[in-house]
Amino acid sequence: MQLAAWAESKAISWLLHRNWLVCKNVSGHGFVDLIATRTQGAAIARTVLIDVKYYNQENRTYGKLSDVQKRAGVVILIVEGDGNCRFVDETLEKETEDESTI
Repeated sequence: MQLAAWAESKAISWLLHRNWLVCKNVSGHGFVDLIATRTQGAAIARTVLIDVKYYNQENRTYGKLSDVQKRAGVVILIVEGDGNCRFVDETLEKETEDESTI
């Protein structure tokens, strides 16, 4: 449980540093850990349902999305053992990289 809490706090920090507004699921239940949103100029706000997953570098694995999560459009945000974070969704990852350079 401590590893999951650490990964989630790393994910929140990573998102905040990339200009996302982050809302945390505090219930401990449900199919989403975080909801993140941000605006970019006059464009429509981008909102993302996120499941934070710790990436096991030794086995090169992380948990997969459930069917409910897939239907809801949840994306995975991986947190590696060294604290590095990345979205599994390549389009979202590119958007985040572009935003962090502004």
